[in-house]
Amino acid sequence: MSLLVPGALAWIASASAVIALYLLRRQERHMPVSALFLWERVEPDALSTIARWLPRTDVLLLMQVLVVLLMALTLASPVISTTRPAGATAIIVDTSLSTAPHGRLQEAQERARALVRDAGGPWALIGWTDPPQLLVGPTEREEEVLAGISRLAYNLSERPPLSHALALLPPGLERVVVVSGAPPEDSEVEVALLPPVENLGIEAFAVRGQPDGSGHQALVTVRNDTERFRDTVVTVRDVTGGRSFQQARLLEPGAADTFVFPLWGFVGPAYVASLSPSDGFPYDNTRYHAVDRPPSLRIRWKGEEDRYLWAALTAAASVERTDDPPWDLTVVVRTDLEWTPDGPCILVEAGLPEAPRGPLTPAGPWRATDDHLLTHVDTGSWSTNALHELSLPEGANVALWSGAVPAVARWRDVNGPRVSLSVHLARSNLPLSLGYPILLRNALAWLIPGPPSTAVTVGRAVMLPPGATVRTDEGLAETVWVPDKPGLFALQQGGRERYVAANLPQVPLNAAPTAVPVHSQDPTEHEAPMWPWLSAAVLALMGTEWLLARRRGA
Repeated sequence: MSLLVPGALAWIASASAVIALYLLRRQERHMPVSALFLWERVEPDALSTIARWLPRTDVLLLMQVLVVLLMALTLASPVISTTRPAGATAIIVDTSLSTAPHGRLQEAQERARALVRDAGGPWALIGWTDPPQLLVGPTEREEEVLAGISRLAYNLSERPPLSHALALLPPGLERVVVVSGAPPEDSEVEVALLPPVENLGIEAFAVRGQPDGSGHQALVTVRNDTERFRDTVVTVRDVTGGRSFQQARLLEPGAADTFVFPLWGFVGPAYVASLSPSDGFPYDNTRYHAVDRPPSLRIRWKGEEDRYLWAALTAAASVERTDDPPWDLTVVVRTDLEWTPDGPCILVEAGLPEAPRGPLTPAGPWRATDDHLLTHVDTGSWSTNALHELSLPEGANVALWSGAVPAVARWRDVNGPRVSLSVHLARSNLPLSLGYPILLRNALAWLIPGPPSTAVTVGRAVMLPPGATVRTDEGLAETVWVPDKPGLFALQQGGRERYVAANLPQVPLNAAPTAVPVHSQDPTEHEAPMWPWLSAAVLALMGTEWLLARRRGA
């Protein structure tokens, strides 16, 4: 313990005034009595001076002197020096949808409190959600950051890149700790990893036409991220026609399976897929899908035929092939054009003069980027052994890499926007995957901006065209609509009403099976002030002395 103001101990001398006043108050006084014979048999006081003073020193005097000593010590500002593992610390807590599993938010709060107790400060608290938020700090007050941790709450949004949260870091905080169950693998900050959670949920849900043109089918992909076999029941329901379809299946641990439901007859405008049994993360047990019927897109087809590509396009939008202009879209399949088409263009194993196609090359590991083309697309289930090299123009965005070769890319030039898929489809499982039509739907939404998509994400702003409204529980939304919960919503535009399906974002719940970086920190000295405790002791002692004095009648 050390004293910041040692000169304040001079106040101890005031205890002598307390003792002097006490002795003056206890001097012998002459008192008149009715008779002296009552005192004749009292023996004279033969005790020594010290013995006579001891019984006259009671507990009230001792308590008063102790109050003076404690007050002097409080004014001297004593501090206790302790060693903590770290100093200035920024704590980034994952408050996105990945913190929603039962009990996980409480676990994240406990980890954050432990980080505060182990650091000397100052502290800052950042919520890692969309958008990231600086919740507390930087502050020197430990109780302030602890109160901020107690107020943490998750929301139903996705999680932006960690760099967006790091951009909010105040200067002077040399230690950064991320509290999350699924931190990014390439982060170079310290990570407080939350325990993994088991989850059984729907990964994807879509309604598309069958490749042979015989009707439509609903596809539901369910992943069993648990350590045991699970009996699952998937139900697909037509919200307007009242029809429902159901399948039961036993899923292996750590595996995903796709349920296929043939939809005979009329295809309704909206469907709901639900999964049972429920678990500690119920948000991915229900997904919604709206079937849109916009005006047909006129497509110019160049190159080889591909019925799977055509089926995916018809599932993504209303399309028709024609040789007569005007065209809304040009599709080039497994060929090299020697001329540049005008307007939007999709290249499937194809090349253009500004983006020539190269030879086949062995495939490498997938590496996805944060790009619009991969929204709701699970590339982890894709596999291929070859793809074409592609020389991209300057400024192109690569959504998916296969090793060092771009597999999915997009760019704009003077002739229009382009999307390229260079994967050798005959040697891959892409045409049979659920993400294939979703990828093409995202590509069409970027190539040909039009009415709002029938599939939107909770928490993401949707720009509505003039005259369009969305009916919500709070009323009608115009211009900009930000869905705050999943469900089916009615969109009205030009006297026509259609459904829009809002689903929760797909967020990682558990960390990848790789080592999580943890940085060792140099210990730091932390000084904890003692004056709050001493002040409380002074007040308690003064109150006790006052009560005791009143009880004696003083």
